[in-house]
Amino acid sequence: MIEDGEVSSSSGDDEEGALSETIQPLKMFRFNDFIWDREIRSAKSVVKTYTADFEKSHFCQKDIREHTGCVNAVTVSHGEKLLATGGDDLHSRVWRFDDLILQKTPKPLSKTAEGHDSNVFSIEFDLDDKCIYSGERHGQIMKHDIETSQCICALEELRTHGDVYDLDHHPFDANSVVATYSRAVVMLDDRDRSQTVIMAPNHFGREYFTAQFHPETPVMLLISTEDHGPLLMDRRNAGAKIYARETFEGFPTGRIDWMGCQWSPSGNQFVGIRKAAPPVYFDFVNNRCFELKTQDIPTRYRNRKTLKSMTFIDDYTIATGSDHWGIHIWKVPRPNDTQAFEDESPLEEIKILRGHRSIPNQIKYSKQNQVLISSGVENSFKLWSHFRLPWSYDQPIERRKRGSYVARVIECEREKVEREEQEKKWRENGDMDGRQSYEDVFGGPADTGEDRRTLEMFDVENSDDDDSDLDFADDEERRAFLQTFHRHRMALGAVDAGGMEIGQFLERLGDFFGRRRNVNAQEDEEENEGNALERYFERLQQDADDEEEDDEEIEGEEGDPDEDLDGELDEEDDEELGDLDDWFGDDEEEEREEEEPMEDDD
Repeated sequence: MIEDGEVSSSSGDDEEGALSETIQPLKMFRFNDFIWDREIRSAKSVVKTYTADFEKSHFCQKDIREHTGCVNAVTVSHGEKLLATGGDDLHSRVWRFDDLILQKTPKPLSKTAEGHDSNVFSIEFDLDDKCIYSGERHGQIMKHDIETSQCICALEELRTHGDVYDLDHHPFDANSVVATYSRAVVMLDDRDRSQTVIMAPNHFGREYFTAQFHPETPVMLLISTEDHGPLLMDRRNAGAKIYARETFEGFPTGRIDWMGCQWSPSGNQFVGIRKAAPPVYFDFVNNRCFELKTQDIPTRYRNRKTLKSMTFIDDYTIATGSDHWGIHIWKVPRPNDTQAFEDESPLEEIKILRGHRSIPNQIKYSKQNQVLISSGVENSFKLWSHFRLPWSYDQPIERRKRGSYVARVIECEREKVEREEQEKKWRENGDMDGRQSYEDVFGGPADTGEDRRTLEMFDVENSDDDDSDLDFADDEERRAFLQTFHRHRMALGAVDAGGMEIGQFLERLGDFFGRRRNVNAQEDEEENEGNALERYFERLQQDADDEEEDDEEIEGEEGDPDEDLDGELDEEDDEELGDLDDWFGDDEEEEREEEEPMEDDD
């Protein structure tokens, strides 16, 4: 008999052999293996899905105010730790992304000690992120040290090539930069700045807008011209395009005015921006291209007013700005998705980000920081994120467009008072979270605040399909001249606009400025009109106070006191106000008609 706990040697050996065949030792749980399986091997990896879903995610925005003019240039450093900006205040600034994201009023890491002679149009980091290159409207290129803010060199010899619209650094060579002038594409060598190579003289098209190295094969350059659009060239054989855009299946036909182009991160795709039409997406994988669609709404995508850029969020997600103040984002089909290519609906915007108070021209994306950066006509630039950044908001204050005010000065002041009262109630009820405050837009230093006149210069109506500055051009020659002058790319000493002589040029130049002076005079008249209305209201109030103090004296007077008040207005106010009945209605006139017969009876 075997008692409990005792096992015979013979049976124990048999049972142990049987158990060893059916029972395996427990595998020790390792957290590192669990993370690896879940995050890397899994199809629903956090790493793979970390990028924001621009179609479904809710985005917040944050304003950065420091510039005192339009912010025309924005770029992200190669390590994505720094951001560089430049604009109409002639200086460039470098920022830390951590400061921009976490601080309420971040200050730049560096501001260039020496400013440009004209507006900064382009900016770029060197390969080590220790220096920045900046190009201006009059053709000067400067290189500044970020740590010391001092100018290392200024390239003046190439001013004759026109405005510097784009700068792009070689992805591997620390000494090579390609500069896009309006009349040439130039290769710059930092080791010997006197030895410049003109890659593309101005014989491909009217003007150049961008030139960029291929991200993986930098011997290839993607160049964009106004007439011919995107051209793919080999640096070893300058002047000869190696890939014609017409070979892409689906290339749009007809006359097209192009702007800039942009490589995708992999270099397998690129996008070309057009004037007066949506962008065109080119894919080398399946050798086809297609025009991106826009929604049929009043504030649909529109590109006529300013020069714009675009950015790739990934190889199949694109973002660019619109004249109607929105940032339009498209998600394009992948090469193997044949059904999506046949169906046009996926080619429309998946999202339109709104919050700018004028046109956003420059759009960049930082994948490492998961932040979209946009800038344009405003003195500030924006950060967009699907996270709620500190001091960010999702309910911006809307600005009324030019022409929507009857008396701008008075109505703007009324808007301020009403907004401040509403914000006070929101704060008391705890509803201010996520809303942009009036102080965010109009508070702080006056030189960094909003310049309403500058913003209104770029306003367009929803039905406006033409450039307002070019509406008075009657013939093709005049229109070609004004288009050239409008972009400030002609010099008085070397005029070549459709074969015009210098006398014709100066005559039309004077006509152009005369029309601009009339527009400015009209705007000043509107402002004076608002001041005159304020004086009129004050006199009406003063008259009402006098009437309350001395009712008997007023009742004994003949005539109507409002008529006497109208007579007291000086001639200048009468000219500014025009017919006051249009402003205040016909109630006063009806009262006078009722009172006049009573006076006759007396």
